[in-house]
Amino acid sequence: MRAVDVMVRDVVTVHPETDVGDAIKLLAEHDVSALPVLDDTANLVGMLSRSRPDPSVEIGTEKRRPWCRRR
Repeated sequence: MRAVDVMVRDVVTVHPETDVGDAIKLLAEHDVSALPVLDDTANLVGMLSRSRPDPSVEIGTEKRRPWCRRR
């Protein structure tokens, strides 16, 4: 198997200023796990992924809310 066998041809991208909520909707609407982030000149500046864990959880620095404020 090669990359061409599994790659997506019509790539959905976002801009660095794209609202995260809008990006999440795009991930769901297009059933993809990541979106390339392109600048104004179409240069790749990063990737937004739904599978990337929150690093604060991994290193134990996440902010914990009191039980009465959790929803």
